[in-house]
Amino acid sequence: MCEARRAVKKFTWHTRATNLAQVMESADMLASGANGRKAVGVQISPWAPSYFFSQMTSKKPLDVKVILKESYIKAIMNSVGSNLFRNLFASVNGKKKDILEDGALSCAAYVSSILYLFKLIADTHATVKGTVADLVKSGWTKTKKPREGTVLVWEAKEFGNSGAHKHIGFYIGKNKAISNSFKKYHPISHHWTFGIHPIKSGKAGTAKQLFDRVKNGRPVRKVEQIFWNKKLDPHT
Repeated sequence: MCEARRAVKKFTWHTRATNLAQVMESADMLASGANGRKAVGVQISPWAPSYFFSQMTSKKPLDVKVILKESYIKAIMNSVGSNLFRNLFASVNGKKKDILEDGALSCAAYVSSILYLFKLIADTHATVKGTVADLVKSGWTKTKKPREGTVLVWEAKEFGNSGAHKHIGFYIGKNKAISNSFKKYHPISHHWTFGIHPIKSGKAGTAKQLFDRVKNGRPVRKVEQIFWNKKLDPHT
């Protein structure tokens, strides 16, 4: 701490901050020449590291604009493996229940949470139906081809006693998508149609063989809807 104090004396003005928010506020003050003073440093409380901002002599406010698409895509990438979206408790017929079943049914909660974080929809949702309805109301439109950042909705698939469920996730480019895994209970990266059925040759004798032939070369899980928001277009 003594070393930090000696360093502070080299600056013409300093302030004390107890957390990161105060540090950033102080930095804004310093950048704009608070109180008409020049150059500056920030000294954090004794239990935190010391940061110093120097050569901030301009009185003009910083022009800071969030780059939406890059930040949005990076958030999707960084979400892989996260347990943040596993649980959502609700009162069902008077009893507490985790309606996401510890991550098995978290696909909509995951997608809507990321979208809501960047103000691309109005609210978070626990169902694919609710998320899609919000997408439409929030300016997302259907498109034929996926591109980085599009929202994908897959066809319904049977999941034992829980019935048929549609699935939702993000396309991240190069035939890859990120969505919540009902087996691993967190977001994973995977092929955007979960793979392609292998092409099988030979005669279709049994019903199963006929069914396998029908699936030849087709997606394992079909994408039914692809959504894009113009806010993610360059220079918007």
